[in-house]
Amino acid sequence: MEQETHDGTVDASAHAARSLALAVATAMQYIVARPRTAHEVRQKLERSGVTAATAEAAIAQLRRRGLLDDVAYSRAYVRSRLTHRGYGPQRLRRELQQRGVRRALVEEAVTQTLDIEDILVTARQQVTKRWHRLAREADPARRRQKVYDFLRRRGFAAAIAQQVLTALVGDPPAD
Repeated sequence: MEQETHDGTVDASAHAARSLALAVATAMQYIVARPRTAHEVRQKLERSGVTAATAEAAIAQLRRRGLLDDVAYSRAYVRSRLTHRGYGPQRLRRELQQRGVRRALVEEAVTQTLDIEDILVTARQQVTKRWHRLAREADPARRRQKVYDFLRRRGFAAAIAQQVLTALVGDPPAD
């Protein structure tokens, strides 16, 4: 219930507390569905009509409670997308930045979470799957180029794509 002051106006602090509680509840419903970044929560709250100051206060409260953590989110995201989707480091960096994670946190998550062997294993798996799907491609050089392009789109560095292709299907024919 609203607190009225002696002159009949609504107490601003009670209104602010209610707004914050509502913002926190909205944010919690949003992050229950799946983990989110602070940027995603901020956008959701702003779309819900929450003021920027109240959104920041709600985000700060969620962080203090350990319910919103961009570092943990980024590391889990990188592990999951490499393992389950077969995405390479470059694509993972791009996706995290699109989700509003600061560049320094993105770089930390990628470099500390992924090691070269995990990246190579995933790239090999992707090459093996794609190579068999392109079996109807008669020209081996064209087939190889398609798989190379596929790996690059998946976010693997050119050197990794070349190394994995060479290991699995041999060197490209000399022109």
